[in-house]
Amino acid sequence: MKTIAAEIAELRSLDMLALQARYLAIFGRATRSKNREQLWRRIAWGIQAQRHGGLSDAARTKIAELQVGVDLPVEVTAVLQKKASLPVGRVISREWRGQQIEVTVTAKGYEWKGMPFKSLSAVAKAITGTAWNGPVFFGLKERKRK
Repeated sequence: MKTIAAEIAELRSLDMLALQARYLAIFGRATRSKNREQLWRRIAWGIQAQRHGGLSDAARTKIAELQVGVDLPVEVTAVLQKKASLPVGRVISREWRGQQIEVTVTAKGYEWKGMPFKSLSAVAKAITGTAWNGPVFFGLKERKRK
């Protein structure tokens, strides 16, 4: 049996078709990724997870709670998940220019005035007409001062 390091090093020499086949073998489904580096990293993670047992049950449960509506395997989502997202159904509100703004978190993003948005930044831009960091605009994150 090859070492994990040897298997991962071997991935670097594979062409895109071979990487896609390896992804299918590890995760049991085809990849939609066309990014070689990202695909290589996902496969490397999958190899390690297979050998070391992957995620704990508690981690899988938490990720399942956070990924409502996301079409990725739990293991891949764990790798890509950088921080917890807001729970579906939560209403984020803010007053802007005398108007009360209410945005609802949905499984696929956000909704404002019945219109879907993929990010809070897109909602903030629709409201203000200018580019904003959505979490800063809605007070979920502090603005970095220079």
